Amino acid sequence: MKRTLFFASLSLALGLTACGDDPVVVANGDTGTATTDTGGGTAEPPAGAAYEAEVNVTGGPAEGTSTGSTETAAAGQFHATVFQGELAIFLTTGDTGSAMIISAGIDTSGAEVPGSFTVTPTLEGTWFNATLASATAAGIFGGTGGSITVDFCPNDVGAVVAGTFNNVTTTDEITGGDGGTFNGEWRATVVQSDGSITCAAPVVEPPADTGTPSGECSVDPEQCDGPVCPYAEFVQNCLVENCFALCQNPMEFEACFACTGQCAEDSGIQDDAEALRLATAVDDCSGSAGCDDLEDDAYDACLIANCCAEVSAAYN
Repeated sequence: MKRTLFFASLSLALGLTACGDDPVVVANGDTGTATTDTGGGTAEPPAGAAYEAEVNVTGGPAEGTSTGSTETAAAGQFHATVFQGELAIFLTTGDTGSAMIISAGIDTSGAEVPGSFTVTPTLEGTWFNATLASATAAGIFGGTGGSITVDFCPNDVGAVVAGTFNNVTTTDEITGGDGGTFNGEWRATVVQSDGSITCAAPVVEPPADTGTPSGECSVDPEQCDGPVCPYAEFVQNCLVENCFALCQNPMEFEACFACTGQCAEDSGIQDDAEALRLATAVDDCSGSAGCDDLEDDAYDACLIANCCAEVSAAYN
């Protein structure tokens, strides 16, 4: 049975406050789990295909928007590799728009990822190539300028790395004419890596500000003297005496729910507007933070980490 008690849908959070459990303490005012950022902005790219590209081409034979995605790696088409400081990506489009093979070698020498890397017209440095093959046009477009960003550290095999093409100008290597300007987004999964990319030092994001005052956040059951405590103690005792056996039997869900509700009603909290308001605040915060999906110590830790101000007001 979860260590939350119910007054209708109201949790009194007695698993944390009532009698006999050690207090849970979060030091230094932390109110959540910090995120280690190894790629700039967030620790990893948002969910999406393992390999994906969307390019918008202005001018040249490939003008228009072309997209493609897949979950399967294929040599020379869908993958990313890291070798001697270069991130090589291979992608195709054609799910919509013209079919193209897009490849790039992003030279990160002397720089860190995440970062922006300038495209050069030679294979020295960062290069870009797009090959167009359609029923109406063909072309091989080599990059001459613009930049490619790499937004996440690609050193680990299996890591998903993503970035953008930014005003990448190209020349049609068949005709010598304008190949168009490429803008768009890409993502790929690293299938081979020697770990040679220099990635920015991890950044730990501070926890979200929940309005909790700085310093320790603790609830001590030995000093539970807040407005909700008398009702919490009554309901705890009522549950142990009257509802425990019912609530251990999954076939008695309705009877268990009725019994816990009766304990809350008999406690008299519904006649105490301030205590009911504070208990409701704990309940609302617990639900919003996802604590209600947890059990026992995990529930307690979640409640303290996310709802310190509410719990303190109700039970201290």
